[in-house]
Amino acid sequence: MIMSKGQDPADPGDGQFDRIINESLGKILKCDPQVIAAIPADQNLTKFAMTSMNYMKLVMELEDRLQIEFENDELLIENFQTIAGLRKLIIKIKAKQFKE
Repeated sequence: MIMSKGQDPADPGDGQFDRIINESLGKILKCDPQVIAAIPADQNLTKFAMTSMNYMKLVMELEDRLQIEFENDELLIENFQTIAGLRKLIIKIKAKQFKE
C-alpha cells in the first residue's frame, strides 16, 4: 500500500476500519451494515439500542476482527459512543502495534 506523506501508517486510509466497524455494529444490532454506514460518524450510538452488553460484544468483535486488544484504560464508554470515536481509538491502537 502506498501512503501519502504524513498519513498514519496504522490507518490504511481505504475505509477498512469503517467497514469493519459498520459490519460489527450491524451484527450486534442485527441490522444491515449499510444502515450503520448511513449513521453520521459523530452520532451517539446509544440512540441505536447500544446497551452496555452490546458495547462489550462490540469490544470482543473488534478485538477479534482487527487483531487488537483494548487496554483497560481505553474501555471508556466515551471511546465507543460514536463511530468517529471508535475509528480514532482503533487507529491509536494500531499505531501502537505498528511501533512495536
